[in-house]
Amino acid sequence: MQSETFRVPAHIDTVRKVTRIAAEYAASAGLSEDAVFECRLAVDEACMNIIEHAYDFDESAVIEVHLEAHHGEWHMHLTDFGEAYDPDTVDMRPLRSRDINQLQPGGLGLYLMHRVMDEVHYTASPHGNRLVMVKRR
Repeated sequence: MQSETFRVPAHIDTVRKVTRIAAEYAASAGLSEDAVFECRLAVDEACMNIIEHAYDFDESAVIEVHLEAHHGEWHMHLTDFGEAYDPDTVDMRPLRSRDINQLQPGGLGLYLMHRVMDEVHYTASPHGNRLVMVKRR
């Protein structure tokens, strides 16, 4: 098993670094190229949600990242110390009935994470809000 924990500034510039490292772990777990891409997509969406919604673009905020690569399995834990949310209030249904040209940017991140990951769990606590994502081969 390979694992690593680190903190990064909650800046848009940092998202590329986190997705790159996450992709390296997904590849080292033996996931397919498509699965690695899906991990990158989910990590990008998750980090952007934290930056925008948990921290409201606070320049002093941090994201704690924990990555694990097992044979055929990838785990990522993202912890923020900002505003929590109630996942039950987010509409996760796909927007099939609406014209793609009528969609506004944003709002699909959680849906995409749940769609491409094998597991997505969110826990809010006074010690930080933790998002756990798992992808299996």
